[in-house]
Amino acid sequence: MLCLQGNQLSELPAGLFKGIARLAELDLRNNPGTPFVFVGRLVRTDAEPWAPGPAEVAVSMAQGAPFSMRMRLAAEGALLSAEAVSLPAGQIAAAPIRAFSVGAEAARLEIIEGAAVPTGTCGDERNGRYPCFQGLAARAGPPLVLFKPPPQKVGAAFDGLLVANGDRELVPLARLFVPDATLTYTAVSDNPALVRVSLVDEQVLLEADDDADDGSATITVTATDAAGQSASVSFQVALEFVPVGFLRGWRQAWMRGLQELAD
Repeated sequence: MLCLQGNQLSELPAGLFKGIARLAELDLRNNPGTPFVFVGRLVRTDAEPWAPGPAEVAVSMAQGAPFSMRMRLAAEGALLSAEAVSLPAGQIAAAPIRAFSVGAEAARLEIIEGAAVPTGTCGDERNGRYPCFQGLAARAGPPLVLFKPPPQKVGAAFDGLLVANGDRELVPLARLFVPDATLTYTAVSDNPALVRVSLVDEQVLLEADDDADDGSATITVTATDAAGQSASVSFQVALEFVPVGFLRGWRQAWMRGLQELAD
């Protein structure tokens, strides 16, 4: 039995239960981190997730498994050498299974059953019965995508200066990510009172607020593919206040003039 009740624990260190194979009772109640969540995560153990298959896949748990788990798996775009994996108590990772691509662009694996706290009771008739494992929860981690790389970043191709009189700038998404027809995008500004951001025709539209003074904003653009993988590019936009109305949009006019000269 391991009683850690009321010990002001906010988190549990990695590997805490490694090697503890016969833990029959665990009490983690009345701690700031209660309930402590034990997450079974799918990981590829032989290569990067998008390397060609077959892939070796295991379930891991950062703290070590406080109790034995048997988890059923489901796969799209792959065949599995086993439909379930077992993570013994005290182990960090289960023995791997193999996933074979069936020709799909990507394979998606997920845990569909088994990440649950045991429901047995401990104690005796004289002192009362109680759950053997208290103050913790178990859940499955996110799905694992195999054989397809996440969105590929190019960079943040923007010079970072707008005039704070309603100036606008269009940044093509192709300057940020390698084009891919399966990608969807989102864009946010951490200071929309200074710089607003939106997506227009495969471009990121940056707009300085009409009444904004000098300042800066960080723009983050995220690309997500059909398999649910994502990547983000962030860049800063600085504002320079010019209190003359006719200078609004000067950047675009100046750039158009340079382009016309080049042509």
